Amino acid sequence: MLENEMWQRFTVSTTVVIHFSQDEAGRTGKNAVGTEDILIGLLREEKGAAVHILNRMGVSLNRLRTEIAAKNKNKRPERKNITRDNLALSTNLKIAFEDAVLAANELNSKQNHLNFVDTEHILLGILAGD
Repeated sequence: MLENEMWQRFTVSTTVVIHFSQDEAGRTGKNAVGTEDILIGLLREEKGAAVHILNRMGVSLNRLRTEIAAKNKNKRPERKNITRDNLALSTNLKIAFEDAVLAANELNSKQNHLNFVDTEHILLGILAGD
């Protein structure tokens, strides 16, 4: 699928998740948005289905940030003065987005819905890669 087609299928909630994720990656000094940043974005977007799923699983924003910080405590930020405009997507995130589109195609066709990618599809895409 062409990248433009994929982005056009993203809902407003999913677009908000991506913006939150870009903010998180920039805040932590990364030069690419990763799946952990998307998870944080999913938790920050309170209107999506994914946040409810994650919360039911016991995943909270503070807990996730703490876990990620502990995992990365010995890593230095990759760059400084990063803005949303100059962040790339990590390879793992690109694969997760492709998996999200596949999940959306399957679920939407079963439910006779329009061809959209929402937060629950993004979560499924991330989980498919783990």
